Amino acid sequence: MTVKERHKKVYEGIATMLRRGEFTPGEKLPPERELIERFKVSRPTVNKAITRLVAEGVLCKKSGRKGAFFNGEQRDKSDENVEGSVQHKVIKYISPRNTGKNPVQYGVMEGIYSIASKCDFQTVPEYVAGNQEWKDRVFGNDIRHLEGIVIYGKSFDLDLPEIEALTESGVPYVIVDSMPEHGEFNFVGTDNVKGAHIMVDYLCSLGHEKICYVTENDIKGSMKQRLAGYLQGMIANDLEITNTSVLKIDESDESVFLDSIAQLLQRPDRPTAIFASHDKFIVKIYEFLCRMGIRCPEEISLAGYDDIDVSAYMPVPLTTIKQDFYKMGRLATELILNENEAILLPQKILLEPELVIRKSTGELKLDK
Repeated sequence: MTVKERHKKVYEGIATMLRRGEFTPGEKLPPERELIERFKVSRPTVNKAITRLVAEGVLCKKSGRKGAFFNGEQRDKSDENVEGSVQHKVIKYISPRNTGKNPVQYGVMEGIYSIASKCDFQTVPEYVAGNQEWKDRVFGNDIRHLEGIVIYGKSFDLDLPEIEALTESGVPYVIVDSMPEHGEFNFVGTDNVKGAHIMVDYLCSLGHEKICYVTENDIKGSMKQRLAGYLQGMIANDLEITNTSVLKIDESDESVFLDSIAQLLQRPDRPTAIFASHDKFIVKIYEFLCRMGIRCPEEISLAGYDDIDVSAYMPVPLTTIKQDFYKMGRLATELILNENEAILLPQKILLEPELVIRKSTGELKLDK
């Protein structure tokens, strides 16, 4: 069982326990050792599942008390104001709906919670289906208690109207991972241009000259920056860029995706290395290579971007560029707390990308 599968087992197991009524509102979860024994997993796996459930509002932490509690309607008297209405300090985390279980989103959310919980702030995830739901889901009816907003920017086409509306609200906000092209705003992400450039440099050092970059059909934000980094890396290493160097694919259509990869591999001048804009692409490509009987890295090297959980546990572990999404969430929350204390100019924080070398890449074997 992989790390991802063990985490899913505990996460869904605890959620099922709550749905079945094994706990009443406000009741404390069993000690960690009991959950470890029940699910036959390690302590870090249990902690990760509990952190995610707290961030999603299923569980909660209570000031001065250890452990996690079922997040029912019961509240301590100290949480009420003089009029008797409950007052919460809330940090909202805005991320796209219908993207499946996205380790990037959860990594950011865990980072937000790690800081917010220490300040007795509640982390409230809001899943938005595109810009049509933007206003209602971002601001909602609880803006009086809203201390800040963290926005996972990748799936939102944020432009000046959205940025201006956020600024005019007076609520501190930070955009993470994917930077909009216009406006002034707080941002925390990775230096994606540098990260992609680093990967091309590494593949070139292994002797690869035919490096194909596979990316999304709709390029914006962080994807646009990674493409720029790839092109800069190719130029810096004096490698030829042709009309087949970049392959843009609509990943939502599985058959089109696989047909595009098949056509790429059937070319007489097929690439010796494929570098994808994110790891999820490479997982699909690797599975397709296996079905085709093409060995990795002996016949073709594969490299990705993001270092999601599954990357290290593929049959051939993936070489990739690591982003620290947990740190993004922490820094974004710290920016919000700082802005609540003083008026600050918008800040843009770029984290250093990290090259993680695993077995999916190897030196180019030249035919004798």
